Amino acid sequence: MVFPTKTVRLIPEALLPFVYDRDGNATSVVLLDGRVAGVWSLGDDDTDLEIRVAPFGRFITGQWTVIELESGVIGGLAGSERVRVVRCDEAPNLVEGRRNLFLRPLK
Repeated sequence: MVFPTKTVRLIPEALLPFVYDRDGNATSVVLLDGRVAGVWSLGDDDTDLEIRVAPFGRFITGQWTVIELESGVIGGLAGSERVRVVRCDEAPNLVEGRRNLFLRPLK
């Protein structure tokens, strides 16, 4: 069996501080085409579930549609009656942020 000599990363090195904190804890990520394209976190209310999403770059309309559909699946699993996707401008730097920011970075 021949293995490729070049390893392809799921996330560019420049984005690592937005996914991993200084202790190596990772936050929840949005995957598009097998690559990390942003981060997401849950809001505080379980009845009206809020899912906050911050892309790395820009998502096109079709990508937001997929995110909204997948958010509905998460809401169903969580037992929420309604799910609302909130589009956030940018993800915080977890390495420079407060302790445990990885748990809910988009609050």
